[in-house]
Amino acid sequence: MVNPLWAKSPLLLLRFPGLLLSVLAGSLLLALAGASSPLFTSSAARSALASDLEETTVFGAGATIGQAGPFEGRPGFGPNTQAIGYQKQDQILRQTLGDVPNLGNRILTLLGATVGVEKTGSESEQPDQARLLFRTGVLSNVERVRGGRGDGVWVADTVAGRLGLEPGDTIRVTLPNRPRRVEVAVDGIYAALWKSPEATPYWRSLYGQIYPRIVDVPPPPTFLVASESLFKRLTRGLGQDQAQYRWEFPVEGEGLTMPEAEALEQRLDQFQTEISNPDSKLGHALFPQRMYRRIAYDSSMSTVVSSAKQTVSGIQAPVELLSSAGSLVAIAVIAAAAAFAMARRRVEATLLYARGMSPFSIGLKTALESLLPVVGTALGLAAAVALVRFLGPGGAADTEALREAAKAVSLRLPVAVFLLGLVAAVVFLRRSERATARFGRLNRVPWEILPLVLAAIAFQRLSSHGAFVREGDEGVSQPSVWLLLFPIFFIAGFAGLAARLLQRPLNALRARADALPSATYLAVHRLAGARRLAILLVTACALALGTFVYAQTVVSSLEKTVVAKSLLFVGSDVHGVINDQQEAPSGFPYPVTKTTKVLRGGYLDGQQVDFLAIDTGSFAGAAYWDASWASRSVDELMRELRSASGQTLPVLVAGEGALATDELELGGARIPIRVVETTIAAPAMSLGRPLVVADAALVERFADRAGVSNPLAAAGNDTELWAKGPTAAVASAFAASDTHPFPIVTAEEVRDNPSITAVTRTFGFLKSLGFGAGLLAVVGLVLYLQARQRSRIVSYALSRRMGLANGSHRLSLALELGTMLLAALAIGAVLAIAAAQLVLGDVDPLENIPPAPLFVAPVALIFAAAAALAGIALVGGLLANRAAERANFAEVMRLAD
Repeated sequence: MVNPLWAKSPLLLLRFPGLLLSVLAGSLLLALAGASSPLFTSSAARSALASDLEETTVFGAGATIGQAGPFEGRPGFGPNTQAIGYQKQDQILRQTLGDVPNLGNRILTLLGATVGVEKTGSESEQPDQARLLFRTGVLSNVERVRGGRGDGVWVADTVAGRLGLEPGDTIRVTLPNRPRRVEVAVDGIYAALWKSPEATPYWRSLYGQIYPRIVDVPPPPTFLVASESLFKRLTRGLGQDQAQYRWEFPVEGEGLTMPEAEALEQRLDQFQTEISNPDSKLGHALFPQRMYRRIAYDSSMSTVVSSAKQTVSGIQAPVELLSSAGSLVAIAVIAAAAAFAMARRRVEATLLYARGMSPFSIGLKTALESLLPVVGTALGLAAAVALVRFLGPGGAADTEALREAAKAVSLRLPVAVFLLGLVAAVVFLRRSERATARFGRLNRVPWEILPLVLAAIAFQRLSSHGAFVREGDEGVSQPSVWLLLFPIFFIAGFAGLAARLLQRPLNALRARADALPSATYLAVHRLAGARRLAILLVTACALALGTFVYAQTVVSSLEKTVVAKSLLFVGSDVHGVINDQQEAPSGFPYPVTKTTKVLRGGYLDGQQVDFLAIDTGSFAGAAYWDASWASRSVDELMRELRSASGQTLPVLVAGEGALATDELELGGARIPIRVVETTIAAPAMSLGRPLVVADAALVERFADRAGVSNPLAAAGNDTELWAKGPTAAVASAFAASDTHPFPIVTAEEVRDNPSITAVTRTFGFLKSLGFGAGLLAVVGLVLYLQARQRSRIVSYALSRRMGLANGSHRLSLALELGTMLLAALAIGAVLAIAAAQLVLGDVDPLENIPPAPLFVAPVALIFAAAAALAGIALVGGLLANRAAERANFAEVMRLAD
């Protein structure tokens, strides 16, 4: 017959809702920490793939096959050989790659010769030029200006403007030094593609046929767009029967996962091997004639996958470490729940001990009781999936990651059950006098020593080895293990000491509590009486909240630093390269300024410096400037720089280490200078080398006065336009302007760095775990209330009989809980900010770009957390008071004896 004591064990914790909730929360957090690592890594991989695909484009990452040859097949030079036409090749390629997962429909391009274009009826010595083109879906990927109702060619607006063409007109098409002419109707006019700031993914493979390769060179001939049949008719009419062919199969599908990307990479590698082998079935089918077996193949899928793996490798180890740390914290919560459960059921435990139940039996019984609440591990898995899906860096994780997460959770489930039983058995064993004596000696050892020693070791490792590590020669920098462990040990050790020190003012306040209001009097006495429990709760909550504040501080500071460095490197939001003779475009829709940088071109008393010539009238509105760099505003500095007084050139010197001197050597001239300001930093400055800034017009005047040529016009100088505004809009405006700056560089591109991504995502994961750690404050509060339930009910019963109002008792409970939670937040926040300041100088993935890392304290977050904890304290006080109201006072008094 089954013992009723054992039969009821799985449902026994239903009698203790607080303990049930605590074990449930601990098991949920354990599963959340374990499952989130593979899920977060998978989500990060998806995000990295999306970012790399955006940069490479879906066309660049897909398969591109290039071939030149005749339209139709021709006999070969040997028996049973023949060069097949492009249409047969097209059919074979579609059959081969058409069903490859995550590969889209093929885009076929026919690129013909560059032809002369004239309007029929007009005579010109020099016809305009255009290049014949057919491309699948071409008219959906150009900006149509007008026309498009007939059957003819589409002409770029630049050509149409020079020739005076309108839809419906007829043009003559010729080849150089060829007598043949073909006439064709103009169906429509489109905007020349080179006017766009950059090629869209659709036009990526024809970039070289659209944009100029260097500054000051006009763009290549625009396309004369025709249908496939019209393309062949025009080409044959000009005496040709061939073209350049290009088949492109772009990557398809939203949110490509790493397993899908790797499978696609392997399939494309296999395809390349087959078409490169003349003896393979596919190679022979495509190119049966040897002279036509040469084929151009391109795919950046391997590069995309490799880059994404590098990014993921930068966060995988730290994320796994944080996941393990989160699991250890959750295990500590579960262990505490088991210990508090034995304390809460002290009478029952004493009775079982008197009956002779062994520690093994009590541990087994506790494990059985915990089977119901540890189903929280399933809830933890669901929570991890939901959090990563909606808050992760790349959305939902892949199927393989889900399996890994489920495996991690299933392995943690028996650990939670075993731990509950083990702790219960140890606590039960301590009821013997011998065990009490032994544990009593251990209790006198300050546990804070261990985490503080570990914090010192971690800080020493950070100071000597840096905050980042690099795997392999080409590996991505990733946060060091010590960067993640240091704040945990630092906050835990000092939080424990701070919680102990709070007892002294609390005891002093208790001695003078007679003059306090009744609610405050009760709260002070209860806090002083629960010394160990209060210290434990404050320390645990300070660690949980401090970890979150630390992560938020580092991430916010890092984000601000990276933005500042990228803007300083570029000079503003966007810059474009021009030649020194060009000027900033008039009527530009965004603030723009012209600058010329002479790299290592100047000397201050023999010290090599960089020199930047600016337009002081437009610099303040267009360039990036941080007010903290100088003691005066940038407008005031610009006024100083353009006001030459006497024989000296006013200059601004940025950076450390510049010598105090009154002469600048620049381009062979010795120019007397007057330093109007020395700043911490300035746009376009280099690390470790001062930058001298002056007005460009004044520099030319002083150079002319010195009898030397203009140093700003020397070869090798960088002349740029800097513009401030939305990146895409500014880049488009640059491309559409008459100056046509090229290339165009944006601050966003500088920030798109795998090392930066590794750091921000790692600390983003730490922030996510910080939210889970915030749950520990609530769990700790519940455990505290459970452990103090009996004394609280006794206090309520006695105070009510002495005439204390119910509202005063409720307020005293809220004050008791709120004091501990807010003290924990204050301790954790102060320690977190201190820890962040200690390590922030080393957390700089763009260390080669000034300035030094900036510090941002999450003040708003701390105040929001304080408000939330105050609300939790009020709710906890209300619920605890209600439980006391419903208690059987006589039974409580009997058990309190």
